[in-house]
Amino acid sequence: MSNYQQDSKNNIWVVIGSLAFILIILFGLNFFLTNKNKNNSEIINKVVTDHTIKGDINAKVKLVEYADFQCPACAAQVSNIKKLFTEINSEYGSSSLSVTYKYFPLIQIHKNAMLASQSVEAAGLQGKFWEMHDLVFTNQKDWAEALDAKIKLENYATELGLDLDKFKLERDSEGVKNKISNSYKEGVKIGLNHTPTIFLNGVEVKELNNLKNLVLEQLGVATSSVVEN
Repeated sequence: MSNYQQDSKNNIWVVIGSLAFILIILFGLNFFLTNKNKNNSEIINKVVTDHTIKGDINAKVKLVEYADFQCPACAAQVSNIKKLFTEINSEYGSSSLSVTYKYFPLIQIHKNAMLASQSVEAAGLQGKFWEMHDLVFTNQKDWAEALDAKIKLENYATELGLDLDKFKLERDSEGVKNKISNSYKEGVKIGLNHTPTIFLNGVEVKELNNLKNLVLEQLGVATSSVVEN
């Protein structure tokens, strides 16, 4: 065999080896990303506190929102999500859509975000999570930067007919603080860096104004004629 033929043969094996190496890298990367996405989806859809989920826990479409009660953009989404929840379950059945709230208080920039989260969680322990959730968001401008935010939040608890002594005790408890802290750590673990962040069946929604169409797609409903309000 000539040197030219030997060099050509060696070059072929080099090319084959390089292609095999690239395929192994791509396969490994795909495997890593697939498992990462699967793990993230499991974390996102995990219900830590039962009262923070609205609707059927086994709904076909699970909407999970990581939010901050002092975040204006989060407050702006409240009525949209409530309307979406009602419309979808009324039209396509009560097991179509569930909504889960997860705490992600940005305490570095929102001084009362943690207090608000604790207050809503404490209300939830008395069966009034979503009522307190709505009140806190609706009145965000009233308490967000207030020096007496604690008193204002306590007034909302009174308005809802909660046992105020029990509310205060649970609001300040380590158990409530840990639930919120664990939710925040969960968000950090999956790479959250803003609020609100909304997921549908574990996949982040990038265009919130297209939320209804995305829910309908998950339900297998044609969306060509659907116009988002």
